[in-house]
Amino acid sequence: MIFALHLSLLFMKKYKSIIFDCYGTLYLFGDMKKAWADWVDAFYRAATNAGMQLPNKEFLKLIDGFMGQPKPEQCEDNFSLYEQRVKNKLVELGCNFSDTRIKFIAQNTVEAWHNEITIDPNTLETLQLLGKSYRISLLSNFDHPKHIYKILKEDKILPYFEEIVISGEVGTDKPDPGIFKILLNKTNLLAKEILYIGDSEEDYLGSAAAGIDFLLIRRSRVTQNKIALDYRTDTSNLQDDWSKNYEGEIDIIASLTELISFVKMINEN
Repeated sequence: MIFALHLSLLFMKKYKSIIFDCYGTLYLFGDMKKAWADWVDAFYRAATNAGMQLPNKEFLKLIDGFMGQPKPEQCEDNFSLYEQRVKNKLVELGCNFSDTRIKFIAQNTVEAWHNEITIDPNTLETLQLLGKSYRISLLSNFDHPKHIYKILKEDKILPYFEEIVISGEVGTDKPDPGIFKILLNKTNLLAKEILYIGDSEEDYLGSAAAGIDFLLIRRSRVTQNKIALDYRTDTSNLQDDWSKNYEGEIDIIASLTELISFVKMINEN
């Protein structure tokens, strides 16, 4: 079995820690066209309630590629990067809200988006199983860290992570290897002692640049990456499966179920 052989070679390295990405790895993307439509709707309603009179079509043009727009040069006190993005856009649209209201709108729009995302039903078992033999941490790109902590707590998996590193907290994003080095410093581990499991090219490139072994979880919807990452008015030009560019370089699993089965197998031997 090629799958078992490849994973055997990985786990023969005697890792001390397994690090997981969040979205697309432990959490499953659903209908992301609907997710972003719901996000836009929540954002538009908040702006119109504040007196914005911009037609929906014009609003969509201004909100296109929202998450990919340049980061704010600095965030106000107690604002996450995402909250600052939301505030700056609302100010651009002529809306005036209190900071408390901005925070509410930010959380409301993220939750509207998250409604189309579910935790992988095998996440809990995976963390429980691997936690018996490895130190477990989470490393994720996300501009609104408090939402990550919220879902981890709600889904009762927060206690399984020794360390959590989120780009919005540390000021650097994958694929910059710097975010991995922050995790190494927190855990006092060497790069060779870690295996990182993720679903995207930035996961692979960042971990490789940091000298960390990578395991790709490639589900059937990898071509939806662009939709999953940002709102776009035009979703007709989706990227191909990026992992084809790295054939022979990346070890791949199709689900957490495969990982569970393999770890159980090596534990029994």
